[in-house]
Amino acid sequence: MTVESSRRKAVDAFWKRFMESVHRCGVTEPQDRYYFIRAREYIRSTRDCKLVEHTPERVVDFLKVIGRKNRLEDWQCRQAVFAIQILFVSTGNPNGIGQL
Repeated sequence: MTVESSRRKAVDAFWKRFMESVHRCGVTEPQDRYYFIRAREYIRSTRDCKLVEHTPERVVDFLKVIGRKNRLEDWQCRQAVFAIQILFVSTGNPNGIGQL
């Protein structure tokens, strides 16, 4: 097994756990796809540090940016907050971000 295939397996397992958490929170298809999109968008925008190092301020900064840039509706902003909350709860972030 190559390093790349091991990494791909780890990434796939990560997103599988995230989606299981989304479903446990009562989100169903097709809305679950948007939770994945928002969580992935957050991770991609913050690649400069690991998720376990993130702070509530980093999340707030991200939400401000997407709120302005994407011109999201209020319900879409709430969805993004919930997606990020699920992301941190599912990864066990020690900074209490899952309690936003």
